[in-house]
Amino acid sequence: MHSKTISSILLLLSPSFMNLGLPKINIEDNKNGRLIENLCLESFNSQMNKSNKTPPPGMADFSCKCFLKELSQGFSVATAESTCKVKAEKKYKL
Repeated sequence: MHSKTISSILLLLSPSFMNLGLPKINIEDNKNGRLIENLCLESFNSQMNKSNKTPPPGMADFSCKCFLKELSQGFSVATAESTCKVKAEKKYKL
């Protein structure tokens, strides 16, 4: 993967862009969709480890697929993250 592509993705995930609406992305056709999902999974697992919590089976995948779906609909990173957190808490009864 080109360093420019990785830099662009990391910039989109940075706090400075958290509250901005982003252009819609088509995750089915986006070769970077899997990279974004992997970054999400790494972040999710890191947050769980830091809080000494073990998530229920499937919660990480559910949360990151939700996150990608929200991004693909044009929502900001912050909005996607908070929306999916609420959805995961409901689904997994946390």
